[in-house]
Formats: sequence, C-alpha cells, structure tokens
Amino acid sequence: AIGSMLLSGVFCTSASLITGVGAMRALRMACGVVGIFGMAATYNLLVVYTAELFPTTVRTAAMGCTLQASKMGAILAPMVVLLGERMPFAVFGMLGIIGGLLVFCLPETMHKPLYDTMFGLEKGEGEFVNKGEITRGNSEI
Repeated sequence: AIGSMLLSGVFCTSASLITGVGAMRALRMACGVVGIFGMAATYNLLVVYTAELFPTTVRTAAMGCTLQASKMGAILAPMVVLLGERMPFAVFGMLGIIGGLLVFCLPETMHKPLYDTMFGLEKGEGEFVNKGEITRGNSEI
C-alpha cells in the first residue's frame, strides 16, 4: 500500500509541474496515467488490508466504513477537477504522498494471527508487547 500510494503521489505531483505542449503534454498525460494506476492499486490493497486488520466481529462494519470513505473520495474527485488544468494533479499528488506516509502508522499484519473478537485482539497484542516483539519492530520477514 505504501508503494502504490507514493507512486501515485509522486507521478501526480510530477504531472502538475510539467507544462507545455507537444511532447511535454504527452509526458504529463503519461505521468497522470501512472498516477491513476497507483490509485487503483491502492484501492484494491485497501480492501485486503482492512479485512486482515480487524477481528471477525467488527470486520463487516470496518469494511463498510472503509468502502464508504473511498466512495466519498470518488464523489469529491470531480469537484477537484474543476480547479483547473494543473491543480487537480497537485491535489491528488499531495494527498497520495500524505496517505503513503500515514500508512507507516498502521500495524504490520504479516505472520500475525487473525483474531475473531476484540478481546482476543487486545489479549494477543498484550502478549506481543510482553514478549518484546513490538519494541523490536514489526518489519521482520
């Protein structure tokens, strides 16, 4: 998710900085297409990560909230396009970069158990803290 969001952000921001006609216009369009590809990849990863992150008892509510938030983005996107020719790329680019950096705040789910209840999640996370796994870092492979 980090890579796809940052890819989207960097290419959309680059597209906002490119001006001109001819080859430069084609380059801006190519950057925009790669940025949109990154956004589409992020959306697909969002569904997978949300399903892994939340326990079974609240998973459907969490999925509903996540999908509703993504639909709000789709509703607001046409309004951003009205800002002009270069501003939409800048807005989408900055939001992609900010979102990619915020993903670092999410917990790692690789090689972690998927819990059925909130109690199991709280108890399980407490065991990881007691064993020192969280203080060492969650990026071990």
